[in-house]
Amino acid sequence: MKISGLCLLIGVLVLLFVAFSKFGLVPSVGANTLSMMTLLAVAISCLGALELKIHRRNRSAQRRTANTLASALRNGALRS
Repeated sequence: MKISGLCLLIGVLVLLFVAFSKFGLVPSVGANTLSMMTLLAVAISCLGALELKIHRRNRSAQRRTANTLASALRNGALRS
């Protein structure tokens, strides 16, 4: 979860730099550099979103397992 947040933060910061460069607040940055930085920001943001989705999938699998075990305990299948 921390990695996905960090990736999304880095992506937003790079996009902010590109936006400021595009509108002339940061001097002398070429168009090719801006386009490559935009692609980099999108790639980093996608990695963060993918990592977040993987964690969400793992949590739902753990929740299903916990529900199955809780159901088994309620039904008396697991007695000690």
